[in-house]
Amino acid sequence: FADDYRKLAIDCLKVLRVEMQLETIFYMQEMTNREYLEDQDAEEPDDFIISLTAK
Repeated sequence: FADDYRKLAIDCLKVLRVEMQLETIFYMQEMTNREYLEDQDAEEPDDFIISLTAK
């Protein structure tokens, strides 16, 4: 019985890992498609970055 839960936990971790990898790839692609201002102060994060941290 405990072995079944262990297998389920391993499957859940695998799914979470794949989800994190896909989400990372998605947001990295989004960042490459955006235009960034060169004269923007480095202390001011882009609105896109703010939206990521607000989740």
